[in-house]
Amino acid sequence: MEENASAIVTQITKAGTDVLGDAAPIIAAAIGVGIVFWGAKVLWSKFKGMAK
Repeated sequence: MEENASAIVTQITKAGTDVLGDAAPIIAAAIGVGIVFWGAKVLWSKFKGMAK
């Protein structure tokens, strides 16, 4: 029984590691998109202020 439990824990740990590995580029891309939108908002407010 101990061997089966150990194998299950190993598989769960491996699956968790795989999910984190797959999620890392998506999280990085989401942060990058957020930075781009934040920068665009700042620039838009600057240009809008200059037009007044």
